[in-house]
Amino acid sequence: SNLADRMAAAVAEACVFCRIVRGQEAARVVYQDEHVVAFRDIKPVATHHYLVVPKMHIRDATVLRDEHEELVKRMESVAHQLLQDFGTEPAHAKIGFHFPPFIMVHHLHLHVIAPASSMGLFSRLLFPNGMPWFRTAAETIAAWRRRR
Repeated sequence: SNLADRMAAAVAEACVFCRIVRGQEAARVVYQDEHVVAFRDIKPVATHHYLVVPKMHIRDATVLRDEHEELVKRMESVAHQLLQDFGTEPAHAKIGFHFPPFIMVHHLHLHVIAPASSMGLFSRLLFPNGMPWFRTAAETIAAWRRRR
């Protein structure tokens, strides 16, 4: 519908990550392809803290469905490529999506944080392993499959 299109356009105009994707907002972009952009988090919690975002506006991980699986896997693949570029093993990193209530920007983004050992106590609580508010790509895919 026309109203839905106008609302989507308004969201994309206001969204800081959409603005970064379009080059209208400054960011330290470290990777870009036809589907995703990766850039440094403006509030890094570790030596390396990057966000991998889809170019298409998707609100957050709670709205992901089967049709997004390839995109999520692409985001994870880019995350692993970034780790390789930093010379960090995935075992020493944190890669994941936040779930409510820990979403600050409502545009899907995958955190890539390394090394995990450089994180402070508060950051370790915000980006934990095995908790419902921070999930790996595999845990996120499993969660939406359970919702079917």
